[in-house]
Amino acid sequence: MLIALLLPAVQAAREAARRMQCTNHLKQVSLSTHTFHDANSTLPAAWNIKPVLGHYQKFAVTNPAQEMRRWSLFVELLPFIEQVAPYNTITSAISASTQVNTPNAWSRVTDGNTAKISIFICPTDPTGPGSLQAANTVEGRHNYHFSTADVIVSDGETNLAKFRGPFRNGLLNPTTMSIYADGTSNTVAFSECVMTPPGGTKRIRGGIGFPPNAAYTAQDCLSVAMGGEFPGQGVGGAQNDAAPSATGGDWYNRDSDAIGKKWGDGLAIQCVFNTILRPNSPTCAKGSDNYPTSSNAMVTATSYHTGGVNVSMGDGSVRFISESISNGNTLSTHNVNADQRGASPYDVWGALGTVDGGESKSAP
Repeated sequence: MLIALLLPAVQAAREAARRMQCTNHLKQVSLSTHTFHDANSTLPAAWNIKPVLGHYQKFAVTNPAQEMRRWSLFVELLPFIEQVAPYNTITSAISASTQVNTPNAWSRVTDGNTAKISIFICPTDPTGPGSLQAANTVEGRHNYHFSTADVIVSDGETNLAKFRGPFRNGLLNPTTMSIYADGTSNTVAFSECVMTPPGGTKRIRGGIGFPPNAAYTAQDCLSVAMGGEFPGQGVGGAQNDAAPSATGGDWYNRDSDAIGKKWGDGLAIQCVFNTILRPNSPTCAKGSDNYPTSSNAMVTATSYHTGGVNVSMGDGSVRFISESISNGNTLSTHNVNADQRGASPYDVWGALGTVDGGESKSAP
């Protein structure tokens, strides 16, 4: 009887410790953007990195897919979280003439890309801690994603109007802290996203669904999730003949390219999240595209903490956002072509994502 009484208390105490550690990791990641800004007078780019050439650029390559744009913001942050060795490994393999300048070419930067960086892991995620002991052939796992606010943005996006969050493509004008027109304490910069477990999952947390509607709205994504899961068949992505069914609800079941599996890769599923659907809602890939690492992904903030997710704001503070936060009544009109400025259609949650929405919303 004593054990039965004590066990819940012990479990609660352990989760409280894990959540505190998770919060500290998220805070360190967020504050590293400030240190980066102090050193470079700009915020880090969402995609693209400053190699030895000292500036952002597309490299002279024959294959457009082999562009610098695929490297994520987290690569530039490495020196500012005491991870100089993997950063040097990555950047030393890059030059203006080499073809090896994208996360697709993992073989040349294996040591850097597969570095198991504990600060990128939330210990509450059961997939995470074990990943720190993964073989060196497995890309580096992570739980923290950066915000692209209330629009779905391509990793190669060059339309400045579509960047409503604090980070943008490095090929565009670099951003500074002044981009936080709504205030750093009112704008989300990073959030937790749970990893897809080995073999994939049809569950909402860690899963990726495929809405059938080509319009691909937030409501489409919500409509295919039933009882906390995606129904339908498992779809193996571009390396599998299976494709999403016309009725929708299918889910991604390949492990290697799912949520949070490559911190160095800036494609949507790997590193970004949107302030569109409420926390712990579904994550979806475009219905006509069964390869979720494409830019056509609506990535939702998720965690295993009860009731919501931890987010870090532009000022580095960490707050807990309830999964019941209001995201408005306009989910049928996803704001793909949003102006860079202006209020979000997704109420409080959307407003917290935008840097220049003119809203007075603040995190609850």
